[in-house]
Amino acid sequence: MSRLADIAAKIRLFYDPTREPLRRHVYTTLLGLVAFAVAAGLVTGSVATALIGPLALVLAVPAVERARAQVSPVAGDKPGKHARPEVPDDGS
Repeated sequence: MSRLADIAAKIRLFYDPTREPLRRHVYTTLLGLVAFAVAAGLVTGSVATALIGPLALVLAVPAVERARAQVSPVAGDKPGKHARPEVPDDGS
């Protein structure tokens, strides 16, 4: 029973929303694709094990670049909230 509780704790930790959501989505999609390919008889279990690494790269690189494009700051005309407010120079 302790072994099952350890596995359940690891799964809960993996799906914790505060921990690396991009990686969680990529690996969940990857495992779904590999499981479908094995179930459909397209690949064997040993081939699926060998495909996980390259498929992770194929899925992760575009996903990371897409996420980076959505969160990277873009300079605008007006300063953002993080900018120091301008203090008027009163001559003193």
